[in-house]
Amino acid sequence: MTGILKLQGIFTRWLDRWSDFKSPAFWQKLFIYFWVIAVAGHYIERAWAIINRIIVGSPPWNLIVLTFVPMAIPYGSGAVAVVLITITLMRHYKLNPVVVFAINVFVAGLVEYLCAVLIVFWDGANRFWDYSQHPFNINGYTCLESSLLLGIVATLFVYLIYPLMEKIFAKLKYRYLNIIFWVLLVVFVVDSLYSGLR
Repeated sequence: MTGILKLQGIFTRWLDRWSDFKSPAFWQKLFIYFWVIAVAGHYIERAWAIINRIIVGSPPWNLIVLTFVPMAIPYGSGAVAVVLITITLMRHYKLNPVVVFAINVFVAGLVEYLCAVLIVFWDGANRFWDYSQHPFNINGYTCLESSLLLGIVATLFVYLIYPLMEKIFAKLKYRYLNIIFWVLLVVFVVDSLYSGLR
């Protein structure tokens, strides 16, 4: 009897862990995170290119922007992955910052690799980044250095940006959240279609 009750408790806790995913608001907020971080990611890349040029003396990066609204889609995709994986784990387990960073490094590397695979599949080649000359790279799609840097960015997102945005969302009535979601979704779809036809 005790064993059955323990199994029932484990099953109930497991269902509770995924209850957030049933809410439409959760997925709407997730898309807003994607959009905001994708736009921010473009400017992070520009800032990082300037820093590299000043400190390291590296040649200017050719930042390719395919959409009218400047977006770095891998950053937005990474934000979505961090919310779904890292933050979900943090809600249900006591994770210290070192563990959170380690998870984010793995998630960032995985997202960057998968984005490169999709770009190569769709376009035949990855014109956006190439790590083939970097140590510890995987097919030139991702490397240890990039994963560590993106892991730092993801960890800052987890502890600074995400809590701030969640507080803003908490103060919004659902109808306003819904309006923001649909506006950004329409802008994204129209922009993507327009850019694809250019």
